[in-house]
Amino acid sequence: MPNLTDIVIQDGSEIACNCREYKGKFEDANEAKLHRTLSLSSFTELSSSITSGVASERKEISLYKLENRLLLADAGYPSKKLFPKIALAKGYYLIKLKSGSALEVVSYNQYNADGTVTEFKNVKTRFNTYYKIKDEFFNKKCTFDFEVLTAEGSIQRIVAVYNEALDKHVYIATNIPKDTLDAIQIGELYRARLQVEISFRILKGFCSLKKCNTRKSGIVQALIYLSQIVYLLKLIIGQQLQKAADTTFSPKKLVNRIKCHFMDIIELALDSAERLKSYIERHLELFKTYTKSAPSFTNRMRGKSIRHIIEVVSKTPRMPKNAYTTMHVVQA
Repeated sequence: MPNLTDIVIQDGSEIACNCREYKGKFEDANEAKLHRTLSLSSFTELSSSITSGVASERKEISLYKLENRLLLADAGYPSKKLFPKIALAKGYYLIKLKSGSALEVVSYNQYNADGTVTEFKNVKTRFNTYYKIKDEFFNKKCTFDFEVLTAEGSIQRIVAVYNEALDKHVYIATNIPKDTLDAIQIGELYRARLQVEISFRILKGFCSLKKCNTRKSGIVQALIYLSQIVYLLKLIIGQQLQKAADTTFSPKKLVNRIKCHFMDIIELALDSAERLKSYIERHLELFKTYTKSAPSFTNRMRGKSIRHIIEVVSKTPRMPKNAYTTMHVVQA
């Protein structure tokens, strides 16, 4: 995708509060929902909004911001109207679908255990109908790359990535061409969506956003936005310290460690540049100890290592070596 300029991640998270204007998922609960669009290239927010805890996440997508960008989103976002809207906005998407889809499979690539890829076209049941994604026919411990027929009669690409740890498939809808990224690369790239989940954990864990104990909606919004400002300030300070100490932090460790120096750095920045420079120099050796350890295999598989994802998606896509056309398979 030579015209791709950024990867953006959209998600929302509920924040407990005492304000009755914000309804929660349960009858006796009040929750505000913070919707965030995160840029993966700069790890900063492109946009954010606050709604009731039961508000639709899909409505908070800013389509005009998706031109030449790739959107990663969870299972709360798919709709038959959203996919063509993103394509019309000249954007790309990787959006998780719920399991057990009833979409009919026109053709598919099967990623075998020996590393080969086999293409199947026009595979039908004994009743001369197309198989559906949810059918037992596709209940195999391997990854699939489907081309399915939508209700409007168009072809949609659905990738079913086999998760060995959970022993089930994860279904991802995309409009990225097969010759650009194969199914394995799509699955690895989707793991980057976890970065927005990590940012929500940081906001709630290290930026005082667990609960807003107030009944006034204006104060709830102010507290949420202030927490986001503090988060971004800590991130900016941490990024500058990384350059000064010539090291690398994980985002969570970065914000957690910076909180010990945050107020001192802010006060010195407002007071005197010389005093701030002296403070940084005195603590430089300490900052160098905040290095990021090498990610474990488990963390890499969970998507916490962006470097690992980049390595996978940078490879040449695997294309089918064997093709089978017009097969009629009798379902057991």
